[in-house]
Formats: sequence, C-alpha cells, structure tokens
Amino acid sequence: MKSIGKTCLLVSLLLLAWAGSLRAQSANTLFDISAGTRPLAMGGAFTGLADDENALFYNAAGLALLDQAHLGSLLENHLGLASYGSAALGLKHLGLALRFFSLGNIERRDAQDNAAGSFGYSNLALTLGGGLRLNQLPLLQFIPSGLAMGLRLQFLRVSTLAPGSGSGFALDPSWLYDSGPLRLAGLQLRALRLGLALDNLLNFGVGFGSGHREGLPLGARLGFALLARSFSLDLDLGLHSGFHLGGEYRLALPLLSVRQLALRLGIFDQGVFSFTLGFGVQVFQGLQIDYAFSSHPRLGLGGSHRLGFSYRFAFSPF
Repeated sequence: MKSIGKTCLLVSLLLLAWAGSLRAQSANTLFDISAGTRPLAMGGAFTGLADDENALFYNAAGLALLDQAHLGSLLENHLGLASYGSAALGLKHLGLALRFFSLGNIERRDAQDNAAGSFGYSNLALTLGGGLRLNQLPLLQFIPSGLAMGLRLQFLRVSTLAPGSGSGFALDPSWLYDSGPLRLAGLQLRALRLGLALDNLLNFGVGFGSGHREGLPLGARLGFALLARSFSLDLDLGLHSGFHLGGEYRLALPLLSVRQLALRLGIFDQGVFSFTLGFGVQVFQGLQIDYAFSSHPRLGLGGSHRLGFSYRFAFSPF
C-alpha cells in the first residue's frame, strides 16, 4: 500500500506539471493532460476552433466541419521520469485516437520500508468520436447548416500493481456553430465559431483492483473562435479547466522553401497563470512539424517541450 500511495503522489505531481491543476475526489489520469501540440502552443484554447484532428480531444463536433483528412502524432518526455504520446486521425464526421502516459521504474517498498524491486505505472486511452451537421438528420433540415453536434467515447486503462490497476469509460457530447464567411469591423473573416463541450457527462468512474472506484470529473468548456485568412484566435472558458486564450498567425516563406510557418502564442489560468508558445512548419505539401513550450510556475519548473508531426491529406474519404 505504501508503494501505491507513493505512486499516486508521484503521478499527481507529474500530471500537475503537465495540466496545471488537479481536482480532489476524482481520478488523476492522462485526460488531465492538454492534448495535441498545436492546441498546447495556443494555451489549450481549441474548443471553438476545433479545425484539425485535435477536434476529437476538444470538441468532437468539429469533425463534421473538416474538409480534409488529418493525421497527427506527438511524443513528450517530462523531467526524464514520464512519457506522454498520442496518435490521432480526424476524418470528416469521424475520429480515432490513442494516447498513453507511462511512468517506469518506481521503487517498491514492503511493509518494513525495505526495497522490494520496482514496478511501473501507465495509462492507455482509446478515443472514438463522431460529428454531424444537425440539418443532415431527418426532420432537422430547417436548422442552420453551420450547427453541428459531436459525441466522443473514451476508454481508459490504468496499469500498475494489481490493487491500483483498473479501467473506465466516459461519453462526452459537444456542439459547434460556424457562421461561414462574413465581414466584421471591416475585416473579412472565414468564420466565427462558438463551441460547447461537456466532459465525462456519462461515466462510471475508474474501477480499481482494490475495489475502490474514483469518478471522472464532470467538466464543461465554452469556446469562442475567430478565423481569418492569415490568423486564428480562440478563447475558452471552462468549469475546472479555467481560462485559456490563444492565437495563431500564418505566413509563407518562399525564399526558405517553407510553404507555411505558423506562429502560436497562448496563456491559461488554472489557479496559476502560465504561458505557452510554439510554431508549425509545413515542410512540404501536407506534412507539418509542430513544436510547443509550456511554462510550469506552480512547481517552479522551467517548462516542458513538445514535438509533434501532422499530415493533412488532400482528400476526405467521407
């Protein structure tokens, strides 16, 4: 039991460094870690934007508005102790993702506090999602074409010593409204977007081998996004997840053979103010390299770095 207790403390501290804040009386899992490299560089503000494969993590309704297939992956090592990674596929209407969090070589102690080998701790999550414009449903053709609804199903597996291993799932609905092209204060916009996502609306918590069960916390996020030709802005307000604000500016650098360079900046406040920044470089048609930095003032750490790769296909199978 001492080993399990120390593991929970270590996991909580590492997730705290990644996520910014944790909630009492709820399971601390990889769901607390900001997903994706591009959204992280924008302060975790993506509920209103939701315009690539990361829509699956922030607002599955955005899948209904994708016009191309998106594939993204990332791998991050934190403090030399833990690893976090993901692979996500976003299609028009459908999304699939796999995420993991791994913490290895934890010293195990017996009841007399003697060394008794080592063990590991890991989370593995499978996420399935779908999005549909509401006017595509029978009897709802009168609804504006820009209004979409999404549904996300997440399966979580926690693996460690038998008493601390377990699994759970959650079902999360979301909505997104896209205005389409419009002119605002003399600025031509691609769209204004408004998104709402409910996290863990239906869940039975995580059941562990010890018989204990911890609930996944109910969360809600409201996102406002402005999409222009060369830049995007997003503001997210969340229950438990706090305040997030981020932006992205895109430009071409033909002399450097860079099809597109995206500069990103963000801030968030989850009890402690933090900032993020990053960039994305489209090296050739479809392929992009993404980088994000996030500060961690709560634990007095210098910050973490994340590298990701994404590919945007010139078609969508649906």
